[in-house]
Amino acid sequence: ASLVLDDLRMVHVYHSNKAESNYGSQRRTGLVLTGTNHELTNSVIAYSSGSGVFLEGSDHWMVNNFLHDHDYIGGYASALELVASDCVISHNTMTRTGRQVLGLRDSFASIIQHNDFSFAGYLTTDLGLVYGNGIEGDNLVVRYNWFHDNVSSFKGFGIYYDHGCRDIITHNNLVWNVPDSGIHNNQ
Repeated sequence: ASLVLDDLRMVHVYHSNKAESNYGSQRRTGLVLTGTNHELTNSVIAYSSGSGVFLEGSDHWMVNNFLHDHDYIGGYASALELVASDCVISHNTMTRTGRQVLGLRDSFASIIQHNDFSFAGYLTTDLGLVYGNGIEGDNLVVRYNWFHDNVSSFKGFGIYYDHGCRDIITHNNLVWNVPDSGIHNNQ
């Protein structure tokens, strides 16, 4: 691996009281990992007004981490912003966000499996615990995850593929306690 980050304890990884007017305010914040072939394992990343982890590039491993209390400004940030290809995101717990827990943007050919995603939508509406907008997934796989407790008061989904997402293989996930549908594909 190019960079191995193991057993980190990071709190207050980013804070700003300024929201940008453009779509995606404070997404590229928190622990920002770019490049190729990085590993983030066995770590706790907590408290960010924006994203907790911003993962960009390719061939990253993110396994057995606890991400919590992110996007407390209520923008479009997430506990994890995935802007990468050929990654493995596995056995993580991500919880308590102002908007979505997992943000997919330019995410390709990766595997997202055996994760626990919960308690999204504290500050915004029209979201899923996982949310992707216009993603061309190139066989991105979302499998064997738990999606639960979307607390949004309007249009709160488990898995939300918005505005023409395609080539995302989604199977064997468990979704519960969301105000709207478990999976919403907005075409």
